[in-house]
Amino acid sequence: MFFKPPAFFTRISSLFLFILVLDSAPLHSAVVSSLSETAFRQALSGGGTVTFSVDGTINLNSSIEISADTIIDAANHKIILSGQDKTRLFVVDSGITLKLNGLAMVQGSRPDSGGAIQCSGGYLQIVSCLFSNNFVGANGGKGGAIFIEDGTLNIQGSTFAQNQVWGPDVLSGQASDIYGGAIYSRYTDTVITNCSFFDNVVWSGDSYRAASGDAFGGAIYQFVGHSDISESRFSGNIALGGDLVTYVAGSNPNSQKGGSAFGGAIATSSFSTVQRCEFLDNHAWGGVGPSYAYGGAIYCSGRVNGQFLSVHDNSAEGGVGYYSTIPPYSGQTAGGIGAGGGIYYGTSSDVWNSDFHGNQALGGDAYSQVPGDAMGGGIYVQGTINATNVTIYANKAVGGGLYIPLEGLASGAGSGGGFYISGIGYFFHATIASNYVFCGAGDNSGFFGGGGGNDTVTFANSILAYNFPENLGNFARDNGGNISSDGSTLFRQPNSKESTDPKLDLLRMNGGGTWTAALKLGSPALDFGLTANAGPVDQRGLARPQGSRPDSGAYEKILSGNEGNTQLATRTSDGKLSLSWSGPPVKGLLLQSSVNFTNWINVYTNYLSADGKGTVVLDATNSSPLFYRTVDR
Repeated sequence: MFFKPPAFFTRISSLFLFILVLDSAPLHSAVVSSLSETAFRQALSGGGTVTFSVDGTINLNSSIEISADTIIDAANHKIILSGQDKTRLFVVDSGITLKLNGLAMVQGSRPDSGGAIQCSGGYLQIVSCLFSNNFVGANGGKGGAIFIEDGTLNIQGSTFAQNQVWGPDVLSGQASDIYGGAIYSRYTDTVITNCSFFDNVVWSGDSYRAASGDAFGGAIYQFVGHSDISESRFSGNIALGGDLVTYVAGSNPNSQKGGSAFGGAIATSSFSTVQRCEFLDNHAWGGVGPSYAYGGAIYCSGRVNGQFLSVHDNSAEGGVGYYSTIPPYSGQTAGGIGAGGGIYYGTSSDVWNSDFHGNQALGGDAYSQVPGDAMGGGIYVQGTINATNVTIYANKAVGGGLYIPLEGLASGAGSGGGFYISGIGYFFHATIASNYVFCGAGDNSGFFGGGGGNDTVTFANSILAYNFPENLGNFARDNGGNISSDGSTLFRQPNSKESTDPKLDLLRMNGGGTWTAALKLGSPALDFGLTANAGPVDQRGLARPQGSRPDSGAYEKILSGNEGNTQLATRTSDGKLSLSWSGPPVKGLLLQSSVNFTNWINVYTNYLSADGKGTVVLDATNSSPLFYRTVDR
């Protein structure tokens, strides 16, 4: 039976509607002119290309096996395939290619894996499709919409909304782990481009008298293989560990726990490239019991290279400790750890030209046992990270609290509001600002590193500023060109500065598709970076240096006049006025006009191109305003 989602999972998506020309079409073709299941099956018989001459919903009573290469093309029609909450839609045989274009696939359901599609050893190409409200409900379930293994997966311009994998409650014995609220990919090369994933859920179910299973990947789970994800948005996806409902006193505590959560949007153990993507409001929540949460947006135990990412307002929250005084289930457990509110890196990875802001790692509360610690509000790194042109801003790590404070029992610690590194970190042209850490309610167990904490970190041409209670909670290697607003960083090179205000502006969109904190005029970070440590561009893609030397931090300021101001105005052959300007790439600008430099009127809004240039042609006469300027949109 299909489990209807709670109310807060019921937002509706719009389908991307661009069309890709499908290649290598088989010779056979058929047209579906009736919305009956029988007519649809007959058209698919023998494979080939299937198109439609009608619009509407085709209800399936059982899944369709694809045993020959097939293209289903609904680009010019509105076709919905429904599993009616009782059946999977397609099973793709090994060695077979299935290409889907312009379909909506909804309410597919299976008790094991692949609510809409199961593909083992085949090739699956999906263009401009919608997968919504597909469901897998099983102990060990995989792939709410798609299950694919030993194959190839290519998805373009598609939307995955409100797909779910729910583990059932387990009354006896240990529950199994569950994977991939929308997609489960195993031993498969996966390419995802220009897609939207929102409100997909993976939930491991509650356990009675035994351990609950863990939940991996609210939207996507990738095991081995290679994945390339670009130009996509992940919002509102959740990995939720099940609760420990009853605790048997005197039993082995290791066999009784709530379910842990890994990757609110993505959990991967493969080599992955993620670029030009936004991760917003995704969550990894551990269940009641000593359960953990790793990676509010992304959990990666494999290598992930990320560029031009905006990771904001995600959370990883450890589970609340179990507590009961009712025999025979009286007992209590500790709170769970929350680590990597934005991303949890389990091994060596690279990230550049990206922002992490507003994310939070939260330790789980406990009643009279030890609450959970919180580590890495923005980023948690277990291996090695190379971070270049990154902004880490206003993230937080808050340790769990005590419901029944006891003398000598500490609350959960907060460590590394911006980042926490248990391995090695290299930060070049980073801006790490306004992050903070707190202990939970109860006796403090200590906190450190509002900006970051733990182990060895190297900084070059970077800014640490305004982090609470201090910028850095441990030793830092100073490679020069760094500025710290306090004395916690031990920046001792003659070409670095401590206890110096870098004069940062507020975080905002300044171009390039990610958020940055600009440098105010008079900032000591201007032309302060070392040329030997500089890259060719800043976080937005703007060329470095703009002055005599590169600026410190992720943002390079244009000093030749006001950023984005009009630089050239010419008359066209038909008497119109052509205005051109330059500034930070992809920056949103508002063109204004004036006759007196005092009263300005909005004329036109535009974005600068990828190379930082903009132009507009206006109808203008000799009596038109004389002066034009551009301001931030």
